[in-house]
Amino acid sequence: MASQVETATATAATIDLPRRIMASVRERPFFIDGTAKREGLLPEAPTAGEMFLASLAGCAAIIVNSEARRRAIPGFRAHFEATCGREAAVPNLFTFVHIEARIEGTSQAEAEDLVRVFQDQCPIYALAVAGTKVTINVKAAG
Repeated sequence: MASQVETATATAATIDLPRRIMASVRERPFFIDGTAKREGLLPEAPTAGEMFLASLAGCAAIIVNSEARRRAIPGFRAHFEATCGREAAVPNLFTFVHIEARIEGTSQAEAEDLVRVFQDQCPIYALAVAGTKVTINVKAAG
């Protein structure tokens, strides 16, 4: 039996403003700005790199929350913060991605197990680890 492939589509188009593009997903538009190095203007909207980090942290939060609900963990809360770095001389490569995970309502072992579920299920995480060193610090807050 052939496996079913899920697809997603996003668009991006230039507009009449320096360093800014109009992107959309499912007909929901939003801006993405270039970095200050692109045209010397500080970004007002998220940059593409920041959107990547938000996608990574968002994927973590969604998967971990879903798994915690499945396990009926009372008082569960999770917060993920993703940070990246890249060298100015090699702008097309992240030198690292780091994720801080703060999980409330679980033991340290259960928090780490929930984060492993994210690592096993998130395609954005798989892309990140294929391209750079990714570290995760998991901290349970009882």
